[in-house]
Amino acid sequence: MPADLPHARRPPGLVLFLTGPSSDDTAALARALEARVRRQDPRTTTGLDGDEVRQHLSPGPTDSDADRETHLRRLGWVAAEIARHGGVAVLSPVAPLEATRRQVRALVEDAGGAFVLVHVGRTSSVGPADADVRVDPTDRTVDDALADVVEALAAAGHVDLRGSVPAERVGARREPGPGPRPLDVLFVCTANICRSPYMELAARQVAGPGVRFTSAGTHGWVDHAVSPEMARPLAERGVDPSGFRSRRLTRQMVEDADLVLTAEASHRSFILDDSPAAFRKVVTLGQAGRAIGSLPGDLSPAEVLGALAEHRGPADPALDVADPYGRDAAAADRAAERIDALLRVVLPALTR
Repeated sequence: MPADLPHARRPPGLVLFLTGPSSDDTAALARALEARVRRQDPRTTTGLDGDEVRQHLSPGPTDSDADRETHLRRLGWVAAEIARHGGVAVLSPVAPLEATRRQVRALVEDAGGAFVLVHVGRTSSVGPADADVRVDPTDRTVDDALADVVEALAAAGHVDLRGSVPAERVGARREPGPGPRPLDVLFVCTANICRSPYMELAARQVAGPGVRFTSAGTHGWVDHAVSPEMARPLAERGVDPSGFRSRRLTRQMVEDADLVLTAEASHRSFILDDSPAAFRKVVTLGQAGRAIGSLPGDLSPAEVLGALAEHRGPADPALDVADPYGRDAAAADRAAERIDALLRVVLPALTR
């Protein structure tokens, strides 16, 4: 049937399943491999990061072995569906049992995809007998270990990621119209009267014209002024908050933004519950500050966005900006100082 021809010509999907004794080494290598595939392979690539997807696939406890294996089987089903439609999935679950690995392999192969198990650990150690590729990251950089994986994948005929990375695909943005449009950054907190308006107004004061700053609240009040708690530190910094009016966050605001910076990890989770496809551009301000602080200083704003999407790290609540609403002046000052410190790291990278 003619309608079946486009599907028949679609290249097969691929699941790259990384596992090993060190969850940190495995996760770091998985992120690097995902970025490499995304830049060099024409197929749609999805990184199934455990922290990212656990809240959507297995929101209950995952403390027991049975719970973890159930979560992994669900993760495997998602990866198989990605492969069924010709995409690439990269995942690195923690220490799955052999029987579960084999179940995931069967799901992927039954869906018509290729399954590659990459064992990340000492080559002299006992690894899974069903590993297709082995790499030892001990005392080596992630880039060196990635180079070994790339060579092994190509030699085995799974996927060829050798060669230079196309520069135009590193965080490239498609600019509408004859000239570049400003970068659109959306700040989010709870009510849009304390932390996110402070972020928006403080950022506007110091950033250049190449960035557009807005803010909203997950449970935002409508048309309210900045709270007295944060209006004071803004005024002390020479920022007039009198023209600000709060607004409630919408899905369209998230879709329109190039980068969404939240005050807390809980705000990020709230957004992703409604817009899971936006997870690469929604990060906490603390996440962004930590990630950008480790990047080279010569990246363009587009490259910074690409790096944040690929190497943002977990949304640790320890990085949150605490809510000063209804608290004393000291709490407001701590929030303002925390935001100021993070903006000093983030804004230069977005406006250079």
